[in-house]
Amino acid sequence: MSTKYWKRHFFSRRYAALAMIAVVVLAMNSAIAGRNGKYPEMEFLAPIPTPIGISGRKLFRLRNGECIVIRPPIEFVSTEEQQRYSGTDEETELVPQVLPLDSPWRTDPSRPEDQTTFNCATFAIGDVIGLSRADFLEPRAVGFTNGQNPAHILLQEFYDRLATYPVADVDWSELDKLESLIDDDVVVFANHGSDEAYIHLGKISKSNGRNRMISKMGRGPIVRGTIERTVQVYEGRFDEIQIYRRR
Repeated sequence: MSTKYWKRHFFSRRYAALAMIAVVVLAMNSAIAGRNGKYPEMEFLAPIPTPIGISGRKLFRLRNGECIVIRPPIEFVSTEEQQRYSGTDEETELVPQVLPLDSPWRTDPSRPEDQTTFNCATFAIGDVIGLSRADFLEPRAVGFTNGQNPAHILLQEFYDRLATYPVADVDWSELDKLESLIDDDVVVFANHGSDEAYIHLGKISKSNGRNRMISKMGRGPIVRGTIERTVQVYEGRFDEIQIYRRR
């Protein structure tokens, strides 16, 4: 075979190899970009004074509005607060330490102060923008969130509302057995016609075929119990239960 043939053959193989390398690099870059693009872009704002101390701030610009998240200082909780939730029967009590050991939301019982930086909204829906136990997602429209309810904005952005139940009309045993609910559906205690403030947020956690609610209780632990039992903690402060599912 001629020298020209071998040169042509060599260079065609070389270009094929280079093309393959280029494809691999592009695929790797695409995968990295995909991982980095899992959450919406975020920018840091100047720290501000809040009712719980000087707090850092993060801003997420979403289609439905600006979601401002604060990073509050650690607060130490009293012994009474630490022992407030110590039940063992999910039918009658709110049971703490129900998360698996590898859960990023689980806190060390010997360090109750680790529970004070995040709240019920962070736990229930903060995953969608990559929040952690260091973040506090305000469930109300207040001054330091520029008059918007960050929890409402996230629900509008990432979730569909499945159902609304007026508290006065709920059949608790029927809600406990409702098969259409699945793990991680979000439960919101709200007031009809108002999205400016939510009273409490949590998630559905199936247990022996029954719907249980798992949620962060103020500055206390994450607990699990019946939806009715969780409602009793906030009784009289809201009038409807809203159920959401991640899109």
